[in-house]
Order: sequence, then structure tokens, then C-alpha cells
Amino acid sequence: MHGPGALFLAEPIESLDDLQGRRVRIGGGVMADISNALSLTGVALPPGGTYEAATQGVVDGAMLTLEGLKSFRLAEVLPYTVQMPGGFYRGSFSMVINPDTWQSLSEEDRNAIMDVSGEKLSRLFGFMMDTVDVRGVEFAKEVGNTFIELPPEEVENFMQLAASLPSDWFEVAAEKV
Repeated sequence: MHGPGALFLAEPIESLDDLQGRRVRIGGGVMADISNALSLTGVALPPGGTYEAATQGVVDGAMLTLEGLKSFRLAEVLPYTVQMPGGFYRGSFSMVINPDTWQSLSEEDRNAIMDVSGEKLSRLFGFMMDTVDVRGVEFAKEVGNTFIELPPEEVENFMQLAASLPSDWFEVAAEKV
């Protein structure tokens, strides 16, 4: 799982209502659901295309993890960062292998893969994400970014808004079965 997703903006906000209609880079999935709930205009872009889109005025902001402030240089073009307790979103990752491919590997290779997988790999990935998030925040502060702390009532509004998203997803998924 990566660190908490944040919202980077070209202009400051004082409330979630200030976000309505803003064009924000999203990656799809949960980010799309959150952007719709916030009345944002989601713009699907890969993270690496966000800097250029922001400099050209294609987007007014971006939803990414804090590491993006440095790794994608977004602190240079989106100087306002809004965070939510626990993040606006979180993403989890997994690696899978086709069972036939797995069986085609030697026992030695399967053991080597298992020795670096599971909890070991999860802990390493988590440590790495925590480290690069800290570096992103430090970089943003160095270039003069402003970290916006929304008032408690705005945080509560977001938490209520986000609380309905899992049940909404289950309803849509159930209709497709």
C-alpha cells in the first residue's frame, strides 16, 4: 500500500466547496470516485504527465501521494497541498503469477521468490513509500509550498462523503454479477 493520497493545487482553498469544477489529475478507480464526490473534473493522466499538464493549464491540481511533490516535481507547479487524515485515498498493490508459469520454475527459483515476497516485501515497500513521502514533503517546504489544513468541519464533511463510497461500489459491482 502506498502512503496517503493528497491533493496538490495551483490555487489555495478554504473549504471543499472551493474545489467544485477544478480540473484535477486522477488515476482512476477510487480517485475518480473521490473526485466525483467532490464535484471535481477528473482528468485521467499518468503521474509523469502531470507536471506538463499543470504548466500548460490543463489541470488545476493533482491527486497523488506526497512523494509526487519531489519525484514528479509537482511542488514546483502546484504550490498548495491539502491532506486529509488517512489520505484522500489509498492504493494497494499485489503481484501475481500464472500458476502454470509458477510450476515451470525450478524449486530453487520458487524458493528464492518466496524468500523475498509476502510480509518481507510488504514491509520493504511500506518503508520505501514512507521514506519517499517524507522526502516529497521536505522538498515542497524547501521550494516554499503551503500546506493547507482544512477546518475540522471540512474534514468531517469529507469523512462522511467518503464513508458512502464503499457501499456505492458494492451496489454497482452487485449489478454486474
